[in-house]
Amino acid sequence: MEEELKLLIKKRGAVKGRITLFRKYLAEIEDKVLNFGENELLDETLLIELETRCNKIEEIFGEFEGYQTEIELNSNEEDFELRLSERDAFENDYFKAINLSRFYFKQDETWVDNDLTVGKCWQSSDIFGVPSNISSTGRLIVVHAGSNNGFLENASLVFKAGQTSGDYHGQMNQTNFTKWLTEKLLPNIPANSIIILDNAPYHLVQKDKTPTKSSLKQHMIDWLSKKGITHDPSARKYELYDLIQMHRPSNNQKNYVIDNIIWQHGHTPLRTPPYMCELNLIELAWAQVKRHIRCRNTSGDLSLTKLREVLDDAINSVTRSDWEKFCQHVIHIQEKYWQTDYMMKEIEPLVITLDNADESSDSDLETDNDTDGSDSETE
Repeated sequence: MEEELKLLIKKRGAVKGRITLFRKYLAEIEDKVLNFGENELLDETLLIELETRCNKIEEIFGEFEGYQTEIELNSNEEDFELRLSERDAFENDYFKAINLSRFYFKQDETWVDNDLTVGKCWQSSDIFGVPSNISSTGRLIVVHAGSNNGFLENASLVFKAGQTSGDYHGQMNQTNFTKWLTEKLLPNIPANSIIILDNAPYHLVQKDKTPTKSSLKQHMIDWLSKKGITHDPSARKYELYDLIQMHRPSNNQKNYVIDNIIWQHGHTPLRTPPYMCELNLIELAWAQVKRHIRCRNTSGDLSLTKLREVLDDAINSVTRSDWEKFCQHVIHIQEKYWQTDYMMKEIEPLVITLDNADESSDSDLETDNDTDGSDSETE
């Protein structure tokens, strides 16, 4: 057993060594990677080599998992904490290496109204004023993406909300978003990028969506037939739904339309947790853009043409240095969440058993009496 454990540790060490070599390689090309998009394109040969190495390094995670699991199973109980720390150390090194090797692009959409301005009113020390109520007469919808290198060049989309003509019209929806994704985002990002999405409804449209309890019965029958699941079409609706529940795919198996498009182009979709927009750093960029517009829209009634000019100026005012600060801010929040999550896992559940005090006392008394009687008979 001891010899087998030593061999497993040796094999695991070889896997860890490959991570170390990969990080050394990344350090050698760091300057070229960080300056991508600022002056010139990365050399095509370097891009191909980087992508190949990334694909290879992702394969070794499974190898490590296999060896580490065997080591943990063959280790003594007193070494369990040590094995867990070894696993954590490797995963930290692995994910840091992956993060360094891949470009992260955060995309999002926002809007700006022509009444977007700083609220002002007259007031004195003893009379409070009331801000004027300015109604919006025009709104622009803005879609963009960025990373720690800044807003992505040629990826901006701005159109008037509610317009009935043009390539982009109406409000932001799946059709407009998909068109922007395929025409403006995907052609302009590096290979093997990660695209971070929030949970907007048009990001979550599914192909072959699992029927819900309120779906039409025919939809349920069609879904079961397509999946090859034996069913009785004459069954009641609740019976069909129970059958669907038994074969419902897990969350990570949901067939999102947007995800499929991203995967087909060689990139990876990644969603922020629901209701946690603070983990999407482009929200910080939008806040800065809107602050810039407010400070320059003193009248609160800009024409759409002038609003577009101010918007473009606001977007250009967000520098690469700003984006780097946004990244650090989000990383700090993420680390705090991880620490909190780890501490919550460490808390053991508190189990309180409720008993009738009188019954417990009677039971104890009977036990004592029985014991006393048994002793007296023995004596």
